Amino acid sequence: MTGEGSTGNGFFNIASGTLKTLSKFDYESKGSYSIRVKTDDGNGGTFEKSFTVIVKNVNDAPTDITLSKSSISEGQPAGTVAGEFSASDQDVGDTHVYALISGQGDTDNTAFTIENNQLKTKSVFSVATKGSYSIRVRSSDSQGLTYEKQFTISVTAAPTVTFSPANGAKNIGTDVNITVTFSKAVRLLDNTEITDDVLSTLVIFKKNNAEGSDVPFNAFINSTKTMITLEPSAALSGNQQYYAAILGAVMEDVSDNAVDAASATFNTADTEPPLVKISPADGETDIAPDTKITVSFTEPVRLKNSGGEISNANAAALLIFRTDSIGGTDVPFTASINSVKTVITLVPKSELQSSRRYYAAIKADVADNSGNIISELGSNFTVIAAFTDIAADLPGLAKTAAAAWSDYDNDGDADFLLAGYSYDSAAGLFRIWRNEEKRFYVHTVLTGIYFCSAVWGDYDADGDPDILLTGYDGSKSITRIADNDSGNFTAVNPGLPGVHNGAATWGDYDRDGDLDILLTGHDNENNERISQIWRNDRGIFTSVNAGLIPVAYSCAAWGDYDRDGDPDILLIGHDGADRIAMIYRNDGAGKFTDIGADLTGMSSGSARWGDYDGDGDLDILLTGYDNTADSSAQIYRNDGGNFTYVTAGLTGVHHSSGEWGDYDNDGDLDILLTGDDGAAKISVIYRNDKGTFTDIKAGLTGVSQGAGVWGDYDGDGDLDILLTGDDGLNKISKIYRNNLNSGISPADDRLKEVVLGLKTLVGGAGASGVPKDVSGNGKTDMIDIIILLQELGSGL
Repeated sequence: MTGEGSTGNGFFNIASGTLKTLSKFDYESKGSYSIRVKTDDGNGGTFEKSFTVIVKNVNDAPTDITLSKSSISEGQPAGTVAGEFSASDQDVGDTHVYALISGQGDTDNTAFTIENNQLKTKSVFSVATKGSYSIRVRSSDSQGLTYEKQFTISVTAAPTVTFSPANGAKNIGTDVNITVTFSKAVRLLDNTEITDDVLSTLVIFKKNNAEGSDVPFNAFINSTKTMITLEPSAALSGNQQYYAAILGAVMEDVSDNAVDAASATFNTADTEPPLVKISPADGETDIAPDTKITVSFTEPVRLKNSGGEISNANAAALLIFRTDSIGGTDVPFTASINSVKTVITLVPKSELQSSRRYYAAIKADVADNSGNIISELGSNFTVIAAFTDIAADLPGLAKTAAAAWSDYDNDGDADFLLAGYSYDSAAGLFRIWRNEEKRFYVHTVLTGIYFCSAVWGDYDADGDPDILLTGYDGSKSITRIADNDSGNFTAVNPGLPGVHNGAATWGDYDRDGDLDILLTGHDNENNERISQIWRNDRGIFTSVNAGLIPVAYSCAAWGDYDRDGDPDILLIGHDGADRIAMIYRNDGAGKFTDIGADLTGMSSGSARWGDYDGDGDLDILLTGYDNTADSSAQIYRNDGGNFTYVTAGLTGVHHSSGEWGDYDNDGDLDILLTGDDGAAKISVIYRNDKGTFTDIKAGLTGVSQGAGVWGDYDGDGDLDILLTGDDGLNKISKIYRNNLNSGISPADDRLKEVVLGLKTLVGGAGASGVPKDVSGNGKTDMIDIIILLQELGSGL
């Protein structure tokens, strides 16, 4: 009946005293009902009462399963979450477990796993391999009631990226815009829209490559989010490579497919001619006389107007090379081009003149492979003197002055001695200069001498060079040894006759490991000429009857001309009747034999061994007065012990010196020649070109009655010059720095071997008196050393 509490009356009826439901009740829809019931006893008595009917909750099975995503991007690694499951269930708060099960639609169950409510891949998916996967899944609630459902997961491809200009494109215009086109609309990874203001964080534009310099640009994205446009802030450079790229892991499509990093490199059209560089550059000075001129291009070149390839045959026609300026005199040259056509090299046919200005140019007949023609370009440069006076402030000397380099203090640089007559003090002078950082300081002053000879040699085997000196001290002829004791020099009288106008030289003629002495010259005390050997026995010198012709105005040198392992003697001088030039063969046991070499007799000059032709045996350079009293300078070639005069074209000189030395580091021996040619004093360097000797016009002060010697005072790998003597007006002493390209002489490795051998010899001989074997070649060390020295072109 109606009344208070009757709101649920419509859901029930009463039959025969039984309350029955009119429909199926659902706890989740309505948990209780309110009814009002009236009873009548039939006699007019009634009673009414309200009741609440409670619906008891019972467990319901799940009614549906959903998957948060129905697609997955291809290329994702195994273990990627494809989606998350959720179940529909009338039981609020019920929990569910998900599992792959057999049944309809279970075809690809094995491609996935389920962890908690996450569906994960077991491999990398590819659209090309399989575009979709079918699985069957069961959801079980907490009471074990279940629901099953089939799902299809589609594999979707990430957007493809296309660049314009394309990767590898060439000859692109300099006003181009760069576009990046996507096959699908893109957005940021956080699902937000891409706008113009964030593009600078998504794209890159650089010169050359990813490590190149940034190129300023503006960027825009179209309304459909499928194209980004890069607009350079200025025109691009011609003939330049550019690099455009998008970053990876910053963009995706609407299906959450991430866009991978991508890039493109392209080249703009070549609209500019190559840059040209000429070396030496315009305005350069101090250029070496043997320099080569190079014309370098920033890209390969060819003849202009499609004229064909530049080759060694036609390269010279493209160049100009003249003295002074463009209006100067043509200088002969050859030219070549490298294999990649970027460098043309001009080689003068002769050394350039010292202190001369030159003009080199490339004509406007050259273009790059795009046809861009260069403009004519020239360079004026000035050649330095091959040798420069370093202004060492040394005293001028003459009257057969002596000069010699040596590192007396073993500090690694070349010191020197000078001896001769000083007209400033009207007396003889003998000094040693110490080299300190390429500056020279007087270290030792010894008794002055002139008409002298002075040579370095470690006669006492203590590891530092001593000095053997002869000359006239103003009252008498002397022969002395300046003993070097750690840089301190003490005059020692070895008991030998004093001589002047002669030669003093060290040499181990008996191969016992210490230096013996050969003296020639005028013995003033006995008024006689001598040529004598003294054997060194631990500092005691004993005369050896070698049978040498006594001479004065003489020179002597040791050298193993016959390569038998012992040093022979080259001797020139005046014997009182004639001038002589003789070779004495060392036959051992102190015996020396004149070999009868047909050499021109000389005096007041020099005699030097040296392998000028590189054939492994010692040749000869002689200078001085010949037997007709003419000035002379001669070379004799050694062919297996037979000596042949060589027409070398050297200027004849007397009161002279001649020295072999490889001043240009080309591996052969050149000549430094000083003396009086009868008309003037000269100092000349002759360059050796495969046996042809050419005056290089070095510009040295000419001297006579002095000396010119090679030595690398500045340690730069090339030979400098110490020069002393009478220049005709003044007495001078100068050091000339070698300005040619520095380098390591091909002889240096052999020199190291020689030094190693000599140092071992200094350490002492073996018990039998034979030096220790340094080289391990089965020969005694001294033989090895002599052979090495022969190969170097120097005698002992």
